[in-house]
Amino acid sequence: MLSLPHPYGQRGRPGPRAVRTPRLGALSRPGSDFQFGRKVVGCGRVSRPLRILVVDDNHLILKLLHLILEGAGYLPVEVDSGALALDIVHEAAPDLCLVDEVMPEMRGSELIRALRSSRVPRVARVPVIGISARAGAARELLAAGANAFVPKPIEERAILTAVAAVLGPADAERAEAGASA
Repeated sequence: MLSLPHPYGQRGRPGPRAVRTPRLGALSRPGSDFQFGRKVVGCGRVSRPLRILVVDDNHLILKLLHLILEGAGYLPVEVDSGALALDIVHEAAPDLCLVDEVMPEMRGSELIRALRSSRVPRVARVPVIGISARAGAARELLAAGANAFVPKPIEERAILTAVAAVLGPADAERAEAGASA
């Protein structure tokens, strides 16, 4: 079980921000934590970790998913709005998106519909896993084009099982090999 830092430091004072969200320019800067396509060395060959875009307006959920995915060998990138996620996917399509249904500005189902209706084939084909605690959200997200659904509260096993199922066994093994290297 993962433990998250409390959003407040000692004696009720605000602690450091739990999650950084990238600006669009940060994605293209060399050496950026959020740069897609970063190469890593593992098992005697060069490969890149699988990139997973996590979209949720709750920063504690973003941090939890970051810890789960990074621990499993993936390269998570967190954003807190659907509009920013849409821009990032068009700029550098990730291998997978985890999308919350309930967000301000753009709901998760709207984001998925926008991805699926894109004229750019690599964007329209990006696999998506919907996440939500709201009753009925699974039906909406799957109808919008999500490949899978995981209910909140987030459980590590459920997330990793869904990611492995959507990405396929070869990609899941590649991520595990990267985590152990």
